[in-house]
Amino acid sequence: MSTSGLSPADEYLRNAAEKYFKKTYQHPPIRRSEAIKPLGWAPSLQIDIHDYRTVICEMSAEKPYPQMLALRGHDVMQVQAPICVFSVCPEEEFLKADQQKSVKDLVAHGFGLITVDSSGDAMVRHDCIPLVQRVPDAAFQTEIRGLPSKFRQKTAQCYENYKKNSVAGVQELSGLVEGIILQAGRDAIAKTWLTNGQAAPGKAADTLDNLFNCKQLQNIRAKVAAARGYIDAARNTVSHYPKNKKQAYKKFNDCRENFIQGLKITKDFREALRSAALSGDIPKV
Repeated sequence: MSTSGLSPADEYLRNAAEKYFKKTYQHPPIRRSEAIKPLGWAPSLQIDIHDYRTVICEMSAEKPYPQMLALRGHDVMQVQAPICVFSVCPEEEFLKADQQKSVKDLVAHGFGLITVDSSGDAMVRHDCIPLVQRVPDAAFQTEIRGLPSKFRQKTAQCYENYKKNSVAGVQELSGLVEGIILQAGRDAIAKTWLTNGQAAPGKAADTLDNLFNCKQLQNIRAKVAAARGYIDAARNTVSHYPKNKKQAYKKFNDCRENFIQGLKITKDFREALRSAALSGDIPKV
């Protein structure tokens, strides 16, 4: 029995997880059973895998979703730093049919899963991003409701990428919005509302400014302005490099807000353009 109060089985899992992180991240700083001061919770492992990101691991020899994570996992959002949270369980528990709902719930709640086999080798079964970045599946589905299938498919791709890398997901979604802007400019040129120079490819902000001043689009000015603000915010978020954990926390929180806002803009801006006799579409590849 370890002095930390872990069972021999949990200690076996912790040793395997620690070995995995040492090898994968080239011996990063690792803390065992050290309390997270604002929470009064001492997870089994804390690993500083980057200058601005910490991983917490909770051992669970009996099931993939330990009660401690269900009770305390999301409290880590009180800490002003990007923190990823993993459960570590035996491979045989992960593979049991009656544990699949537990695995599904764990992942749906934003946690990752690492399994350990009988040889003591750890494997990431479900990766995760810091909880501060999490956009729940239900929230995503709500935001895309009513979009045509083509747009639902494209936003779903952005969402899957976001869950792996939030910055890349925001970039991809903002690219989709810029595609709508590009097509809106082309539609306005076709109607002779704008000139070629007023809606040039690669100049989304300028195109939006000219759409805003277009007299035929006076009724949707608010939606055009919202799209303009979103493009600026998304670009600023992805280009900003954090200098410390507090700045990284803010950046990743901004990523979450910008991703949700990007979904809203995709839907609202598209509908506004269609109400003004423009296509609200994206260019054909």
